[in-house]
Amino acid sequence: ARAIITQDSLMIYDKLHKQQVIASLSELGNFSPITPTISVIQSILLGRPFLTEQETINQETFDCFNIAIGDEHWLMTPLQQPQELTYAFDMKGTQCSMLQCTQKLANRHFSCLYNHYDTSLCCIVPTQLTFSLKGESNSYAVEIDYTSCSFNTTTTITPVTSGGYTTTTIIDFLKSLTK
Repeated sequence: ARAIITQDSLMIYDKLHKQQVIASLSELGNFSPITPTISVIQSILLGRPFLTEQETINQETFDCFNIAIGDEHWLMTPLQQPQELTYAFDMKGTQCSMLQCTQKLANRHFSCLYNHYDTSLCCIVPTQLTFSLKGESNSYAVEIDYTSCSFNTTTTITPVTSGGYTTTTIIDFLKSLTK
């Protein structure tokens, strides 16, 4: 599969199942406990801590986190969190091993496990990600293995209109992956 993320949309082309998803980032917010912006999505995919209200984390914003140090891991929790959301980053050394988010009122939980950090790609990135989304009655899990990635490139994006591809919603796409 191939995924392309722009400032306002997400496109997924699944060659194996011959389906495509074209969704606005605001559509993702309908079932995601985090308001999806390009900055937040990039941080999630790259295994980097983030603040939902800021574009980047730097030395000045590092004090916006509560840090709890354990034996091998340490936990970074933003001090200021959206009213309905709690989220934290489980760190091992300088690498994020897990992101956990809970949307309180909607009773939804999102997590992402990060494995196999690779320095040979465009930057140090986890090459294996496992996303889980659990709601009151549904659960979804998706695994991603990166073989390549690129950033800030110009790409012409056009929906596939031939070859038997069907256009589906993001929810139906996730359901098809869990069968």
